[in-house]
Amino acid sequence: MSDKVKVVAAAKVNAFLSPSPGIEFQANAEFESATRSSAGVYTLTLEHHTSPNALLQVTPNNTAEFTIVATQIDKKTIQVNAFNNDGFAADTAFYITVSKIDD
Repeated sequence: MSDKVKVVAAAKVNAFLSPSPGIEFQANAEFESATRSSAGVYTLTLEHHTSPNALLQVTPNNTAEFTIVATQIDKKTIQVNAFNNDGFAADTAFYITVSKIDD
């Protein structure tokens, strides 16, 4: 990897339905908070702003088949959406890395 690409945040996140719906960091570097608005819909906030064109990598931490997508909303906010194999929004644990390219 080029020395111009810098990791600015990374986390291992657990989202769950029971005993009551929620989300928590299992490991975290440089994320301020995580919220779960509904099944498979999460918002992560960075401690510090990053480039508006950050590189996002998100991977399910689950043995079941999931599709998971991350979208940068603004310089500090990332939305993550998870879908099960049937295409329905569903909770799953995941890893996320946010990187930027230095000028």
